[in-house]
Amino acid sequence: MSVKLAAIVHAPAAAALRVNAAAAKQSGSGKSPMKKFLLGLIAVILLTVTAGIYLWNNLDGVLQTIIQSHGSKVLTTELTVAEIRTDRQRGRGSIAGIKVANPPGFSDTNIIQLGKITFRINTEKTAINPIILNEVVIRGADAVYEINDAGISNVDTLKRQIHAQRYRKSEHSSPLKFIIRKLIVETSMARLRTPATGKGPKRIRLPKIMMHNVGVSSEGVTAGEIMRQLTSRILGNMSNAVAGTGQQMPGRSPSD
Repeated sequence: MSVKLAAIVHAPAAAALRVNAAAAKQSGSGKSPMKKFLLGLIAVILLTVTAGIYLWNNLDGVLQTIIQSHGSKVLTTELTVAEIRTDRQRGRGSIAGIKVANPPGFSDTNIIQLGKITFRINTEKTAINPIILNEVVIRGADAVYEINDAGISNVDTLKRQIHAQRYRKSEHSSPLKFIIRKLIVETSMARLRTPATGKGPKRIRLPKIMMHNVGVSSEGVTAGEIMRQLTSRILGNMSNAVAGTGQQMPGRSPSD
């Protein structure tokens, strides 16, 4: 899917190069430069329309591939999506089973698992890219805060990895952009697993998250960037919640 998507999305640029090359070869055919330019422009427009139709008709699979691929690269850990369904006629959709794997050095438990996600698409906008989502509602998140044998938390580890990846030029940008007018994460819980909690994990309620106009200032952001912002907010809430319990984490002083 990702190879096909890249081929379709970047087809207009490739077509333009082919048309320009053909025009150069036919420089002696008697066609004026303006005619050659118009032919190339028509070809690019037709392929752009074709790419837009493909994206719209295969939106579920395209979104799933983009979120998994670019989300995993930005978060530097595996991100999986179980299912995406969109009702383009009604401008609605849902996402199920988004899971963010623990970073290396911790248990096989997912560090974050999002609840069911519903979203509303702005159907009044005629252009395909960026996709404007009027509202995204995430019905809770289940998160796990762990301390490994070295006294390091999975939350702090993932925070550092995300921060480092943000400034690396190796991040691959997605051709598809998004704008989210309002993003809400409803009641979420974190499970605290440290030597201090004893046999079972301690459950902590996390505060509600509200984000507005994501991607508006930059005319759209990638799915990976959305996941970076959202995950960073959840990790921040987890750190604050653990600090609020008054428990001193291994390897840290109370002032950290």
